[in-house]
Amino acid sequence: MNELAVVTTILIQCINSLNSELPENKKLSPTHETLLLAEGSNIDSLQLISVIVDFEEALAIHFKVQVSLTTDDAMSLTESPFYNVNSLANYAFSLISK
Repeated sequence: MNELAVVTTILIQCINSLNSELPENKKLSPTHETLLLAEGSNIDSLQLISVIVDFEEALAIHFKVQVSLTTDDAMSLTESPFYNVNSLANYAFSLISK
């Protein structure tokens, strides 16, 4: 499995961890296209923050590198890295690869 696939798998695991805390009708079915911070998303801002914190911690453990996904740079990008699972995984991968 390549590193981007590992990053994506870690993010999906973090979403599944959030799912364990949600009622059945609020659970996400995480795929690459699952919306995070976009119109039509089933995740609220506090839940997204929880996923991001878990994701940063999991990346630190797996890749032995600290990343911060919510920097000013991330917020100023033309295309939000928080749009969906794929965009966040790609953004995290770009930080890990530096």
